[in-house]
Amino acid sequence: MEFALIRHTRCDVAAGTCYGYLDVPLASTAAADIGLTLSRVPQVDLVFSSPSQRCYSLARAIANRDACEIRTRDDLRELNFGSWEGLRWDDIPRTLSDAWAADPWNNTPPNGESESQLWQRAARVAEELLQLEAPTRTVNTDRITAEAQRIAVISHGAAEARRTAVISHGAAEARRIAIVSHGAAEARRIAIVSHGGPLRHLRCLLTGTPASERWRWSIECGEVALIAPRGSACPSSDP
Repeated sequence: MEFALIRHTRCDVAAGTCYGYLDVPLASTAAADIGLTLSRVPQVDLVFSSPSQRCYSLARAIANRDACEIRTRDDLRELNFGSWEGLRWDDIPRTLSDAWAADPWNNTPPNGESESQLWQRAARVAEELLQLEAPTRTVNTDRITAEAQRIAVISHGAAEARRTAVISHGAAEARRIAIVSHGAAEARRIAIVSHGGPLRHLRCLLTGTPASERWRWSIECGEVALIAPRGSACPSSDP
């Protein structure tokens, strides 16, 4: 099984604005941005997506292209900044933002959530993904090779440096070919479209990377990162 972690395309929001749960619109270049990202996403069999419009628009484009199902999960939403949503960071009292930033794993913005709470949300999605079973199909005896299926995960987030291949503009797609025999099961590809925070945590959960290393990985808007899971157990949640 292979996962494509995909971050939504650019948003129409003023620089310096605090937003996470807030459902901000996409940029005026959305059609072109989505088309570019779509060209980086290999064919997939299933799409998971945050319900935020900035993610779902891209998820829908992938699902329409590959004629596959979209499963929206609230757990794939970005971190909830609570009372700070939509405010300029400069307008948030520095004493409050500094106190939160000193330990975001445990601290929460007013009426918001901590990163440890986001981790628990991402863990529920990771558990669901790892429990998915590969579908079976009958392969023509004249064709003993079939391209492995990929599942794209679209969210807000980052990509892993070593075990993740980031597909950038103009880059060639690396394809993996699975050798299958008549009647054998075919590997799956799942796309996950989300935000930076959930994707960063999912990358750790799916690859067995400690939560303390979550900030060593990042993904830009519209980027795609392909990963293969390590084992079936999620790592420790210790920051």
